[in-house]
Amino acid sequence: MTDADSELFADRLIALGELFDAQLTEAKIALYFGALKDLDREAVLHALNEAVRRYTFMPKPAELRTMVLGSDEDMTERAWLIFRAAVPRIGAYTSVACEDPILGETIQSVFGSWIDACSQDLSPEMWIATRKSFGRIYRVVHDRRPTGVCYLAGLIERENNGRADWQRYIPLGVISPQGQIHVLHGDFADAYRRQLAAVASATQLLQTSEET
Repeated sequence: MTDADSELFADRLIALGELFDAQLTEAKIALYFGALKDLDREAVLHALNEAVRRYTFMPKPAELRTMVLGSDEDMTERAWLIFRAAVPRIGAYTSVACEDPILGETIQSVFGSWIDACSQDLSPEMWIATRKSFGRIYRVVHDRRPTGVCYLAGLIERENNGRADWQRYIPLGVISPQGQIHVLHGDFADAYRRQLAAVASATQLLQTSEET
């Protein structure tokens, strides 16, 4: 969700609260929204509707998150399957933008880089061990709730040392928060990178102004 969804979310949450005779102050609504903001809007709204059938008391934010994401094991298994699908689809030569920063940081922590993640040639036993490590790290990163897009350089970008004149020729894999995988080329990849750079610049400027 985004800040633009806060009013719609508040209306739906208040309606749910009325059914359960729950008192929802502005502060409580803000806490609910903050706890669920990183999730897909339609999935959250669906969870609010589904809560009417599942609960006899007003669900807590953590319970609504579980409705959207499933249990911890469901969540990590889903992330693992997205990663495993992305490796052959995107490949080591292509850079990657993980719009789920939790997934991106987990890949980086487990394998060191996207290139190394694509280069694994493990035995079945080692894949099982890697899957366990992936799940453990994913849960740790998830608890930190990082934001933004996690960018992982591919082999072509690394070999060209990030030269700006080469950037537009480097394909870019994009993994959406829902697990959709796209590979952008040419101007589309270049426009996406420019958008990321603009967001990063605006974020840095905001942080600098807050510090001063």
